[in-house]
Amino acid sequence: MDYDVRIKQIHIATQRLFDSVSIDVEQEFRFDDWELKHLAGCKECEHIRDVFGRQFSAMHKKAATDEVA
Repeated sequence: MDYDVRIKQIHIATQRLFDSVSIDVEQEFRFDDWELKHLAGCKECEHIRDVFGRQFSAMHKKAATDEVA
C-alpha cells in the first residue's frame, strides 16, 4: 500500500491532538512528520483539534476572569 494512502487512513491519536493545543508555553509540542502531512489533509483530525483548541481557550479565559474577580 502506498505511504500517502496509509497516512490518509490512519488518524492522529486524540491525545496528541489535545496535547498540541494544550501544551504550556514553556514546553514545545511537535507533531511527527507523518502527523503533519496527515493533518494537512484530514478534515476530521483538523476539526477535533479545533474543538480542543476552543475548549482550552475558553478554560484559560475563564481562569483569567476568575483571577481578576
